[in-house]
Amino acid sequence: MKHFIFLLAILHAPTAAFVPSPTANPRCTVPRLATSPPLLRPGSAAAPRPSSTLSATSLADITERLLERTDSLLLDRALSVADHVPALTSLLYFGFVSMVSMMPAARPDPATLAAFLSRNVGPTTNSAFAAFFPTLITPPTPVFLVWPVIALVQLLTVTMSALRPGEPALSQRDLSALAVANVASSAWLLVSSRAMEGLLPLRSFLVLPLVPILSGYPLKMTSDESKINARSVMFGIYSSFTTIASFLALTVELQHGGRIPLLYGLQEVNALIFLALFVVNANRPKNSIVKKIVNAGAVSGILLKRIFSGGFLNLFFSASFLGTLVTTWISFKQLFGKLD
Repeated sequence: MKHFIFLLAILHAPTAAFVPSPTANPRCTVPRLATSPPLLRPGSAAAPRPSSTLSATSLADITERLLERTDSLLLDRALSVADHVPALTSLLYFGFVSMVSMMPAARPDPATLAAFLSRNVGPTTNSAFAAFFPTLITPPTPVFLVWPVIALVQLLTVTMSALRPGEPALSQRDLSALAVANVASSAWLLVSSRAMEGLLPLRSFLVLPLVPILSGYPLKMTSDESKINARSVMFGIYSSFTTIASFLALTVELQHGGRIPLLYGLQEVNALIFLALFVVNANRPKNSIVKKIVNAGAVSGILLKRIFSGGFLNLFFSASFLGTLVTTWISFKQLFGKLD
């Protein structure tokens, strides 16, 4: 009988281990079955991971966060600065050429890099250019100081955009348009600096209009052109002043170039052409407050120069002077309120 019970135990519990019961009769040979650990059933919860696996996962998460932080603080910033390098390079050269062309007496030492960069700048300053080719609507000399001001505003805006955390203030399209506009401005300054009395380069008129076209393009692509921020101020000053300068370059070409004989030497007629273009530009409905300020300031300078040039009573017999008065009134009405 004992043997039969032992055989049944073996058949019904093949994985069990035989452990003698400590309370059993020593002479009893019936074994006590010790159950083995239960097997995991399908769908049951997995056993806890070992601590070594948890540590490896945590280390991988920390490493990933460190890499993301490094990309945000270093790599993204470095790439943003690299995007701004072409605009900064063209700006520095444009600012350097504008300063040298305004102060030919302060030319750098011939053995320096500055002298190499300014080797193509001629002896004619902006004020000398205005004296060689006078018109009735030429602004006073201090107005030409706006070139360094434009360069300074660009430098501050581009630097702020390059170092700004997150999304830059200037897009890649803005930076490309600014860089090409600066190249065109530098080219115009180089051409005009080589003009001589009685010898007006045609390129002086052909190159300058490219600047307002390029510098005004980013503003035209903006849904709200009247919005005021660092970007709109920079492009607004640049495009509005160079637009007026382009109208002036056309007037100089018509009056002194001699390539259109019908208008050659006609001061009053050419001045009225300038004023007509000025009024059309000043009445653009999308002009921002920055452009309105530049327009009002420029035409006010022209008017004051006409008034203090002498012969005040004779001015009222000048169609261009009366046109300048009307243009000034329109510009200030646009600045402080719409026309009725």
